[in-house]
Amino acid sequence: MSSEPAFNVCLPRPEGYEHSFCLLELAELITYSLQDLGHDTTFRINDLDTGRRNIVVGCHLLPTDLIPQVPPSTIVVNSEQIYDQDPFEWNRNIFAWASTFETWDYSPRNVAAFAQRGLTDVKLLKIGHQQQLSRIEKSPDPDIDVLFYGSVTDRRSVVFEEIRRRGLNLVTLFAVYGEQRDAYIARSKVVLNLHNHAAEIFEVVRVHYLLSNSVAVVSEVNPSTSVSDFYSEAVAGVPYAALADECERLVTDEVARRDRQQRGYDVISRYPQTAFTNELLS
Repeated sequence: MSSEPAFNVCLPRPEGYEHSFCLLELAELITYSLQDLGHDTTFRINDLDTGRRNIVVGCHLLPTDLIPQVPPSTIVVNSEQIYDQDPFEWNRNIFAWASTFETWDYSPRNVAAFAQRGLTDVKLLKIGHQQQLSRIEKSPDPDIDVLFYGSVTDRRSVVFEEIRRRGLNLVTLFAVYGEQRDAYIARSKVVLNLHNHAAEIFEVVRVHYLLSNSVAVVSEVNPSTSVSDFYSEAVAGVPYAALADECERLVTDEVARRDRQQRGYDVISRYPQTAFTNELLS
């Protein structure tokens, strides 16, 4: 029997709230990395295990009145952007959970925001490559030029119109997750990632999975965007005003697109998630 501590990774899913599944790959990333490190680890939805150390992915989804019922050893993972200019109602939930439990967060900018509020023990969850997540079989003849999945806002619609004006086949998805979304990714030449919030934090929770599947990612990266060096290298990062042009370039230039696909995978695969997860446990 392993002497390593046992874990349970829990993904909260409030009743009728399908968007929890946008965090599925993050929860799987943590689960698989713990297993590869030798920890007996389970993954459950809406289910804590008092016999294991629980890791709750997406603490903003949980009401604070549950805090007294959760084992004190629990780790909570914040997956959301924190920024004063975007006052989300769930920030109150996040701060309450982070005040009570060990907290992991994917963004250095978020970690700094926690510290400004007196929560100085939040740990940075670096996000890298996990081989089990390399599972999308790409179409040899992709029929979608540009794919975007997420909410359609006015800010994003401006870019979408520019892409369509160039004659590109753009497909947008909302509330499509898991294998159904992966089927669209497999058919796409380029996947577009762009900001929705004023925080301008690079959407690593979304992008890591694409890079681990050799997807060419065009991403908004402005001078003020908070992004790690290796993700800057892995994606085709351009400012907001240049997103449509960069999509067109990679859609029409197959050699450049294949180079971007391979480079993205090569970069992220240099950073195994097991090393990052192990840092948090040591």
